[in-house]
Amino acid sequence: MLVTTIYTGTNQQKLRLKHLVELLHSANIVQHVKERTHLSGHIIDLVVIREGQTILGNLQVWSMLSDHFVVQAYLRMSRPRPQKKTVSYRKYDALNMDDFSDELLKSLLVTDHSETLDTLVDQYNDSLKCLLDKHAQ
Repeated sequence: MLVTTIYTGTNQQKLRLKHLVELLHSANIVQHVKERTHLSGHIIDLVVIREGQTILGNLQVWSMLSDHFVVQAYLRMSRPRPQKKTVSYRKYDALNMDDFSDELLKSLLVTDHSETLDTLVDQYNDSLKCLLDKHAQ
């Protein structure tokens, strides 16, 4: 679904609109606003949907106190069901920094770090994850 407004006040803009309509038609996309949406008629509001889709319910155009009209569309959609997520966390305030630092200094990350970037990143992630799992339970 595409919703937009197009100004068609000049001949060049009218030509572009004609090309857009041809393009939409070639892609089986239907324009659902069938009446004018501006007092002077040089503004076109588009609500376009692929032919055969049933997402659009009722569409109404009505005038207000302005020269622009209101396009109101009701969509046939339902809200997706909420998904359950499991959230894990660590107790960082329970972390004993002295013990953590001692073990970090003894880890392979410090004592025998890798020479290649990819392996070093894996080593960094694995070492810190293991230490945090142990010390911030």
